[in-house]
Amino acid sequence: MGIKTRCIDKLEVLGRDNPTRDNQSFQLQNPFRNFSLLVRSNPLFWLGELSLVGLNLQQLPPAMYTSFNITSLRVPQLKQSIYLEKVFEYLMSSKEPLLLHTLKISIHSYKESLKPDEAFGFAAFCRSFSTLKTVEVEICADWQTNLDAHILSSHSNLEVCILSLGVPSLNMATLQVLRANHKSLKVLGFRCQQIALSLDHGRFFQEAKKRIRGLAAELSLFEKLEEWQLICQPVHTDPSPVTLVSCRTIAMEIYQKVVAVYGTRPCTINTISIFARDIYYTPDEVHAGKIPDMRRFQFWDVVA
Repeated sequence: MGIKTRCIDKLEVLGRDNPTRDNQSFQLQNPFRNFSLLVRSNPLFWLGELSLVGLNLQQLPPAMYTSFNITSLRVPQLKQSIYLEKVFEYLMSSKEPLLLHTLKISIHSYKESLKPDEAFGFAAFCRSFSTLKTVEVEICADWQTNLDAHILSSHSNLEVCILSLGVPSLNMATLQVLRANHKSLKVLGFRCQQIALSLDHGRFFQEAKKRIRGLAAELSLFEKLEEWQLICQPVHTDPSPVTLVSCRTIAMEIYQKVVAVYGTRPCTINTISIFARDIYYTPDEVHAGKIPDMRRFQFWDVVA
């Protein structure tokens, strides 16, 4: 093949549908070796985005991470893989500075491999640099053990933060830390299971109203927040007109509660997005790749 420019916008390495911890002696090839067949010397590749999907990351050779220029990497995406700490270790071991602007982690199974954060390496990794603008973490199991917003505190320019961490709803303490450390945050998303039942019935229930009022009061203190994303277990039907009316009605009520909290101050939040998707999956669904994208019900200026 041969890539003479030595520049790759995005490299996606696809593994098995269901990577396992077995067969530790097996090792994948370094994909960069195939790219340099027509190049006599082997200077580093410039790589913009690295996506690792369905892999046992212990089986990737260390040479893979030393084949590209760390400073060129902007977006690492880790999906449905195990031993994520190996990626964090290799990136942190570089003598060159990390200049990542986006980090995406999506794990729909393998909850047994989600260790507490300090052991897992995620916390140390996030604290090793300060350039992130977008963080999207979607985890099937409770991954909030020792994971609080302080882990992201060094990334003062964070603009998009989506934390779906396996717990029914993000706690207020985490929201307060995010508000204190991220003055530029424009999009904030987290799970809010209290509205799931309301979506089923097309109207707010008392528990959901109480929760939304508390969240609205906290979110109104974010200086630049423009979009609030609510992630919940879905309405288990196709997106019928009834479902859409239900989401629109609840989005409008949420927005009205937000506006009421702002009072006479201008309301910066102009978009309410409700994301609906199954949180837990059967092994057969994962193996078959039947994990649907989240349905997004988005409303601009919903109060109007």
